[in-house]
Amino acid sequence: MNHTFVAVATELATGHEAWIRKGSLVEAISASYALPGLFEPVRHEGRWLIDGALVNPIPVSVCRALGARLVIAVNLNTDAVGKSNHHDGHMIETLYSEDHDSGWRKKLVDTGRTERAIARQFFGKKKESPGIVNVMMGSLNIMQDRLSRSRLATDPADVLIAPHVGHISLIDFDKAPELIAQGEAAAAHALPFIEDALVRLNGHEDLVDGTDLDQPLAI
Repeated sequence: MNHTFVAVATELATGHEAWIRKGSLVEAISASYALPGLFEPVRHEGRWLIDGALVNPIPVSVCRALGARLVIAVNLNTDAVGKSNHHDGHMIETLYSEDHDSGWRKKLVDTGRTERAIARQFFGKKKESPGIVNVMMGSLNIMQDRLSRSRLATDPADVLIAPHVGHISLIDFDKAPELIAQGEAAAAHALPFIEDALVRLNGHEDLVDGTDLDQPLAI
């Protein structure tokens, strides 16, 4: 790649933050979004890696460590907490294609009473109380929101873009067009702030790594 890139993941065995800067781009990105319970962990250089948002959801610190003097960050957790994103069993089931999970799902349903209860929680009909997946998603949103606030308080970005996507769940893969539109709108709103940050930075000093100021490092 012609530009500096790093994918942030979490080492499953230790909980340490892992930075992937070389190797397969697909593998790096897959590791960085390997959400526990939904996606399998990724094996990279002898380590099992999962979603980097578990330890650093808005990795401003990574950009600073790589030498960036201007950091444009994107916070997807601004309005995520408190939104209702319940999904019924049918929607959860569509997350997995038959060739991917039919074997283990059959085993899950065909074995003991405990396993059948778990299967009903994941794939059963919608109930009044939130199911396992909804609880997991809500808990993850709370954790990431609190962690994001803490990290940004100690290491704030120069410009923070916060699209309003809290009404869209992590598993709403069919809503990509809406997500893109929300992102474009939020970025357009932030353009004056980005231009102002560039002017202020140009009035002081260049980036330490020689990066063109017209192409700030963004996360």
